[in-house]
Amino acid sequence: MKHLMVRWGTCGLVLLALAGCDGGSGQPAAPAATASEAVTAAPATVVVEAAPAPPPAAIVAAPQPPPAAVVSAAAPTRAAADPDAAQALFKANDCTKCHAVDKVKKGPSLKKIAADLRGKADAQDNVIKNITTGPKIKLADGTEQEHKIIDSKDQKELKNLADWILSQ
Repeated sequence: MKHLMVRWGTCGLVLLALAGCDGGSGQPAAPAATASEAVTAAPATVVVEAAPAPPPAAIVAAPQPPPAAVVSAAAPTRAAADPDAAQALFKANDCTKCHAVDKVKKGPSLKKIAADLRGKADAQDNVIKNITTGPKIKLADGTEQEHKIIDSKDQKELKNLADWILSQ
């Protein structure tokens, strides 16, 4: 009589048919009954053997990045597409006469301008308006004068310059 051995492996359920075994004693089985003989033997023995479960994988939390400054999702800080071109336009228009990246001259530093506009949805538009319309501005010494107008009508250049200023 044929016996079945059921084994649960790592890939799923495996059924193996064993012939010539008496069901676990290791002794040869009696000859199988022919189709014409009445079979009155007990049903085949099923041996279930479970493979040991693999140990659970270690759960390791990914390292957390250091906390960053909170910036409004509405107006993320923009980086200039071409910082070299922005700096060249900045210098060519004598902006360095009144502004520096990190110190106050006649006008505020670019870092202060960027900090004041950070998180505002219209930050880029505000910078472009200031550098293209020549509004009256208050200087560090308290006097007022018209802001210099950038010598460019190219919107791409103006947006690049504004984004560079806001990225400081």
